[in-house]
Amino acid sequence: GMVRFLPGGIDDMVGWGVLVMGIGLASALFGAIVGCFQREPRHVLAYSSMSQFGLMSVGVGVGLATAEVWPAAVAAVSIYLVHHGFAKAALFAGDDARAALGARRWLAVALALPALSLAGLPLSSGAIAKVALKGVAAKAPEAWANALEVLLPLAAVGTTLLMARFLIVTLSRGDEQDSVGSLGRTVALGVLTVFVAAFLWLTGFEPAAYAAQKSLAPGYLWVLAWPVALGLGVAVAVWFLRARGFSRLVGLVPPGDLCARTLDRMDATWVGFQERIVVQADARKLAEAATPAAPSEPERIARALRIASAAESRLLTWPIASGVIVVFALVTLVLAR
Repeated sequence: GMVRFLPGGIDDMVGWGVLVMGIGLASALFGAIVGCFQREPRHVLAYSSMSQFGLMSVGVGVGLATAEVWPAAVAAVSIYLVHHGFAKAALFAGDDARAALGARRWLAVALALPALSLAGLPLSSGAIAKVALKGVAAKAPEAWANALEVLLPLAAVGTTLLMARFLIVTLSRGDEQDSVGSLGRTVALGVLTVFVAAFLWLTGFEPAAYAAQKSLAPGYLWVLAWPVALGLGVAVAVWFLRARGFSRLVGLVPPGDLCARTLDRMDATWVGFQERIVVQADARKLAEAATPAAPSEPERIARALRIASAAESRLLTWPIASGVIVVFALVTLVLAR
């Protein structure tokens, strides 16, 4: 949306670019920190998405602040978006597969690939996305370029910690298994994992091919590897030490953070409204059962709410949601060519 509607590629946008970069960095760091203290796997992934979209906003901000960098910034953000879409869809599908099959060893391996790819592990598609973004960040105004050289690797450390937290809470859950649709969930995870591993390496998109080649240089291998290694080291230390301070912080910030309670009240109000409409319609239907008549206004509203709820439930199933994400990522890549 920002790429489509913001006036990139023109002068006198430095202030706006700096603002977007600042908001992006704040979102990236905030999402990484708060996400590490969530209990539910999908809440961890939601904060991870906040962090990743913050990093993409940094790329957009650099393009706004430096007009001649705008085309390269759009290409880098597009690469990052495609990578993030496939990786995050695979992680959600993996959580779905865990609910269907339980925690299996092969599932841990399957989830480790997109998780470490998000962190920018060398030789992964995440490495291509990180190199593309770093190339754009280096062309930011001088003070910001120096700051981003330090902050982007720290964000990668945060992403690694987030993904370690996701793997721990996902694979240690003891929920009852729901075998319905287990084959479809497993196939969805397999297809998305293949896309995570291979798509950016095989695409003919020139900026992605250039970033892929650069990511194999020895210097870049080290730059990509040390944040992931540091994040994994911290995660392992916390796991083995069973730090009491960490346990007390888990769940301290509720999902949705500052807006959670307000949104809960709004949701409760909306649910109450739906229930009242349905109750009114059912009462009227019982009262008029002996004399059929045209549906009343409450009945029509109740019927529409039931249809909308059923449609929403179908859209939230991961075979459909994952397919939508894959199609969206492919369309985005085509439009960025």
